[in-house]
Amino acid sequence: MLTRLSDAPDIRPDDILIIGCLRNEALRLPWFLRYHRQLGVTRFLLVDNGSSDGSRAFLQAQSDVTLFHTDQSYSASQCGIDWQNTLLTTYASGHWTLILDIDEFFIFPGYERTALRDLLTYLEQIETDAMVAPMLDMYADRPFAETGYVAGENLLDCCPYFDTQGYTLGKAGTPSAGLPVRGGPRQRLFWASQDMDYPAPFLQKFPLVRWRDDLYLTASTHKIDGVRVAPVTGLLLHFKMLQDFAETAREETERQEHFAEARQYQAYDRALHHRPDTKAIYEYSERFQSSARMQKLGLMKTPKEYPF
Repeated sequence: MLTRLSDAPDIRPDDILIIGCLRNEALRLPWFLRYHRQLGVTRFLLVDNGSSDGSRAFLQAQSDVTLFHTDQSYSASQCGIDWQNTLLTTYASGHWTLILDIDEFFIFPGYERTALRDLLTYLEQIETDAMVAPMLDMYADRPFAETGYVAGENLLDCCPYFDTQGYTLGKAGTPSAGLPVRGGPRQRLFWASQDMDYPAPFLQKFPLVRWRDDLYLTASTHKIDGVRVAPVTGLLLHFKMLQDFAETAREETERQEHFAEARQYQAYDRALHHRPDTKAIYEYSERFQSSARMQKLGLMKTPKEYPF
């Protein structure tokens, strides 16, 4: 059951939405909102699941945010999928919508000089209604505990590095053909060094969708049926590994509210407990430069007729 904590959203026909769930994200929220506003998002519909760090009060003060609250179990909601489906069904039909976690920042080829609305117009012109954007884990050049990110600052200034190698790529004929589906620093640091009987995180996501009444999330945005997928792909710059990484891993391991009793967080917690000075930087790290560089590295793709 979701309780709305602010006025009913005044959603206009041309609004671009973000829908997401959160818990204790005060560190990332200011830049998350600012960045996506600058990108072109006009309305945020967010579910707070029992934050205790000021996230709720901060969001209630934002005029373009409609905040919902629940104390129900995150696990029992299919890790927030049920809550997202409720908001998507109620508010998002006919709207281009980004379905994001608060540590995910959407980019697309040419985003530095192209409005999100122009991208959406292009996607409509080529008769598509969804876009693949794999997660790309970002990190600093120092131990996670020493990251020192300050809320509201540009996260890319603090955590500009990513892995250029070591990815498993999507198979030909799939929406993620040639794009990363597993790998990156989390696999390198937390799976390769431990005897794990389950795979590293799945990176494929479909975060951008023109929502329809007949659509329904079943596996977060890792998979979505019934959509026409665009030939252009984006990225979700993923800022999970800040100075709060170890604390969050320990807390979520104890809560066991994430997928499969928080087994991913258990992997992080075990490794960081034994190696608290862990850092991700290594010989195949590269500093983020531009979307054009991401295309050259094969991390984003465009068709020949892509106009931006």
